[in-house]
Amino acid sequence: MEMLLRMMFDRFSETTRQVIRLARRDAERAHHDSVGPEHLLYALLRHNHGIALAVLERLGVHRDAMLDDLRHARRDILSSKAGDEIPFDKQALEVLERTIGEARRLGDHFVGTEHLLLGLAMIESVAAVRLREQGASAAAVLREVASLVSRRNDVER
Repeated sequence: MEMLLRMMFDRFSETTRQVIRLARRDAERAHHDSVGPEHLLYALLRHNHGIALAVLERLGVHRDAMLDDLRHARRDILSSKAGDEIPFDKQALEVLERTIGEARRLGDHFVGTEHLLLGLAMIESVAAVRLREQGASAAAVLREVASLVSRRNDVER
């Protein structure tokens, strides 16, 4: 699966690639065994760019509070010695797979931060629970993404 993601990585926007790299670096620095959805969401919020942040803002998600909450949640993640490249855990792989699927389903030729946010909201994890607690359920995220993409398409016409 991770090999498939490597092959698809060129379809990811530069911002989305940066978020994924940031998540992996964060997991490495914390000496975690793998990169999980919590690392991806934390990196998405820290990166501070992309449509995903606009979606979260429109949904009333408090970025700083979410970052603090995720900092605490990540403390419970298993730690080990840092090795070579830390792999994605099963949930993170599911998130990334769903991310690619949502981009396709929405007819986008690239995978943006909005698709990553959709993947995070759709796969059951601590990250998804934290998103729902702040009003960013999968359905709410999808509505906002569709609204923003629709507006963007209207402007481009």
